[in-house]
Amino acid sequence: MSPWTRDGRIRAEVSEITAEVSGKIEKLLIVDNQEVKKNELLLVVDPTDYDIKLRESEIELNELIVQYNFAKSQLARRSKLSQVAISKEELEDAKSRLDSLTKKIELSKVKIEKAKLDLSRTEIRSPVNGFITNLNLRKGNYISAGAPLLAIIDEDSYYVIAYLEETKMRNVAVDNNVTVTLYSNNEELKGKVQSIGRAIDDNNSRTGNQLLENVEPNYPWVRLAQRVPIKVSLNNIDGVHLIPGTTCTVFIED
Repeated sequence: MSPWTRDGRIRAEVSEITAEVSGKIEKLLIVDNQEVKKNELLLVVDPTDYDIKLRESEIELNELIVQYNFAKSQLARRSKLSQVAISKEELEDAKSRLDSLTKKIELSKVKIEKAKLDLSRTEIRSPVNGFITNLNLRKGNYISAGAPLLAIIDEDSYYVIAYLEETKMRNVAVDNNVTVTLYSNNEELKGKVQSIGRAIDDNNSRTGNQLLENVEPNYPWVRLAQRVPIKVSLNNIDGVHLIPGTTCTVFIED
């Protein structure tokens, strides 16, 4: 008889969306459980402060360029003067000022790139095709950089984890064909064994106070088979309503 189990779970990868800049939510363009597409705009953080920062940085760069051009012309003029008209120290000072302005200009350019990046981060977009979940945001909420905002279920990543008793593992192998029956609507899906778990936790074993293994007493007449997780990839699930965490029955063809 083909190995099977009723203890299967629908799973999917979850993309956690985190704020990269701080500010108030100016636009909230989604609702909980909504389907979204990759790169779709989800929300907008008030960009005012970041736009001002960018313009200030650009003004600072323009001022430094003006100072640099003036210092460069001054150095060129002084370099043509005789040693009687200008001392060696004055010439070195002019060169040092030009070098200092060059470094300040490079630093200012970096600040502009950072300001542009922060401004772009006020628009938060979906990294995947999927479904919004755990949305507790409201327009006007203040969010902090680094804070988790919401999660998106990646609709291109559905799979099944089947917990199979060790006594049924003999003929299970990667690429075995699999039939998955959903508990929610009895719909059958096809798939393949993608991988087989290599280790499970031993609840009866732990380290004691003296770093020696401490094994809990058990009852030899009650011997329950351990369950091994089997990862199953799914085929042709377009249009199928899958909910991660729900259960299913899994039949594996040996």
